[in-house]
Amino acid sequence: MGWIGIVKNHNPEPDVDERQRWREYFEHKLNVPLMLTPEGGCEGREKELYSIIELLVETMCTNSDVVKIGGEYKPIRVVQSKFMKLTRDHIAYVVESLGETTSKIHNIRAYLLTTLYNAPDTWVHHWNAWFNHDYYGTP
Repeated sequence: MGWIGIVKNHNPEPDVDERQRWREYFEHKLNVPLMLTPEGGCEGREKELYSIIELLVETMCTNSDVVKIGGEYKPIRVVQSKFMKLTRDHIAYVVESLGETTSKIHNIRAYLLTTLYNAPDTWVHHWNAWFNHDYYGTP
């Protein structure tokens, strides 16, 4: 098992062009300039945003057959498919959640892989809880 939770096989590494194409894909899909504005949810967190994009690129370019997500091995194609469906809202949620975490995270890459994988299924609940607290909670 690789140190980031990706099991490597012995295929050659992807070329620089492939990595650049995936980087451009995610930067365009997520609309990075918009994300770095107050409306985009990641203002002042450029380094965090780009490190997440690099993790996405690394996952898309891996030659592994499986990746460890939340302690379980998932087929890499399933993980890649979920990552391709991530939106600006999902990424902003991950960045914000990471910024609010007060617990010590021992393996940040594994934590991010799991959080990114689960983001499409959890982000709506996060915002609903936030809204309910702010608008219906105790003043």
